[in-house]
Amino acid sequence: MAVEPRKQHEAMRAIAALHTDLDEATKAWLKSLTKAEKDTFIYPYARIQMRNLMRSDVRQIEHDVQIWDTDDRQKLLDKGLFHPDGRWVFWGDMTPDDHRLRAAWLRGTAGGYLRTADEHDQAAAIIEAAGVSCLREVPQ
Repeated sequence: MAVEPRKQHEAMRAIAALHTDLDEATKAWLKSLTKAEKDTFIYPYARIQMRNLMRSDVRQIEHDVQIWDTDDRQKLLDKGLFHPDGRWVFWGDMTPDDHRLRAAWLRGTAGGYLRTADEHDQAAAIIEAAGVSCLREVPQ
C-alpha cells in the first residue's frame, strides 16, 4: 500500500490538535504509523542525517589539512563527498574537472551565505539605529 502524504499530513494535524506538548504529539504520531509508513518517513530522514554527519566529517578534514602536504593529503583520499552532478565520489578519485566543478559549486553556496550574512549585518544596524532590542520592535 502506498503512503499518501496528504493523508499523513491530515493525521498529523489531527494528532497535533490533541496535544500541547511537542514531544507527546510527535510520539503519538509515530505510534500511529504502520511499518511501511515508518519506513517511508523515517528512512529519508535518517539518510539525510547520515549524509550530514558524513559531510561534516569531510568538511572538517578539508578545513584542517593542507592539500600540498602529502601526509595531510592521505587523510582525504578515501573520504567521500557529494559531487555537484549528484555522484558520491572520493577525494582520491576526483579529476581536475571534478575539483573545479566542486569548487565552483562551493563558491556559489558561499555566496548565498555571504548575502545572508550581509542581511544580518543590515538588520543589526537597523535595530541599533532605531534604539530597540530586536527587528520586531523597529517602528514601521
